[in-house]
Amino acid sequence: MGTFDVIVIIGALCGVFMVLGGLWLFYKGVVTLQQVSDKPDAVTIEFKNMLKIQSRYPAYGFFVFGLAFIVVAAWFGRPDSVQSIMLSGAFENVVDPHAARVRVQVPLWDTDLNDDGKVSRDLYLDLKQVHVEIQSPGNEPSSYKLDVPTAPSGRTRVARFDPIKLKKVGEQPQAGSIEELPTGARVPPLDAGMGFREAQ
Repeated sequence: MGTFDVIVIIGALCGVFMVLGGLWLFYKGVVTLQQVSDKPDAVTIEFKNMLKIQSRYPAYGFFVFGLAFIVVAAWFGRPDSVQSIMLSGAFENVVDPHAARVRVQVPLWDTDLNDDGKVSRDLYLDLKQVHVEIQSPGNEPSSYKLDVPTAPSGRTRVARFDPIKLKKVGEQPQAGSIEELPTGARVPPLDAGMGFREAQ
């Protein structure tokens, strides 16, 4: 939690205490609504030319300023417009996890240049999918790529893929076919094997 977050929380707490303090003063009779000011704007508050509150009752000041603290804290404490992406998945049979590298990319723009070679375009993040690439020496292929779609989940987006089983180089090859012996050929028993001999 950074300094900015602490300031926002303190501002919101100040607003809550001002509202509760105003209610307590009303309950004790220290402040009443019978005290009316001659000025129509005895209590005035304005926020970014969007919200403006005026009242002739000074007693409302506790509530107005308390709510103003809460609104300002909520305004500056709102989450960023760019959502985060939680990536979840697994790669199996990685020969050397310390040597493997995973890259995740979000598509922005991929096109040819104009004839004059200039580039000018507004770029917006496309969070519908992410491009995942793993470079794993000792596996076959050594580079594996896949596109993972994302789905909204609350304030974030989730990109999840099933475990991917990589193939190790030099793994046991698949069983091949067994050739039949020529007609009339005989194979000596295994215990008679003493080096290479011509089949009888």
